[in-house]
Amino acid sequence: MMTHAPDTRPAHTHAGLFVPDASRSLVSVSGEDRISFLQGLLCQDVATQTPGTLRYGFFLNPKARILFDAWIAARPDDFLLSTSGDEESFIAHLKKYLFFRTKARITSLTGNFRSLTLVGREAPALATPLFSKDPAEDGFRSLAGGGFAFLRPHPFAFEKDAGPWIDLWIPGDSFGETVRELEGRVLSAGGLSLDAGSLETYRLERGIPLPPAELNEGHFPAEAGLDAVAVSYNKGCYVGQEPVTRLKFQGQLSRRLTGLL
Repeated sequence: MMTHAPDTRPAHTHAGLFVPDASRSLVSVSGEDRISFLQGLLCQDVATQTPGTLRYGFFLNPKARILFDAWIAARPDDFLLSTSGDEESFIAHLKKYLFFRTKARITSLTGNFRSLTLVGREAPALATPLFSKDPAEDGFRSLAGGGFAFLRPHPFAFEKDAGPWIDLWIPGDSFGETVRELEGRVLSAGGLSLDAGSLETYRLERGIPLPPAELNEGHFPAEAGLDAVAVSYNKGCYVGQEPVTRLKFQGQLSRRLTGLL
């Protein structure tokens, strides 16, 4: 049962489990042209991404300001995009560039699953019994009972050894059983079951920026220190590329996202 935890230290040192009222948006991009389609929109390089891997990137406007963030999971036949932005707006943005001859399909999967979040240093070990045994998967994991997991590393957080932020996408018919199973493991490991306020405290303590509230059309990726992990300077053209490249090699940032402790 989710509870408010004034002291979130057990979530840092052990684990914390959160069951949101609403999931992040989850969208599949499939079809013969899926790579070239996304390659022209994302500042991240998906052409070199292999199945089972997870990367972070942004969809930018022509002035290189952030419209949407996305964790991008590569699968053999599609890409799964997990974004914190409004799903209707996100899909509308993708479809704006889906021209008549483009062989790509955009499908919302959000309604097919329910999500939960597992955080903390012991989160990977606690989630491992749910994973399939595919050795090729790294960062993105299929679940043995259906569904999948995004193991988000958050390399820009204050705590570098805090463990990944794991988003688990569970089929609805097995969701309740999975929550009970994980909650038992988390509590036995000395962790916490978190409510929304406690998870927000945990996020701020780790220094993880939250799009679109803290990263949006008012920001360049570099202002959040995310160009090193979310931007490829070796790929071809994409929306917003010219200002991103100019800022990297000729410009100077006047501000950066930082935390005050």
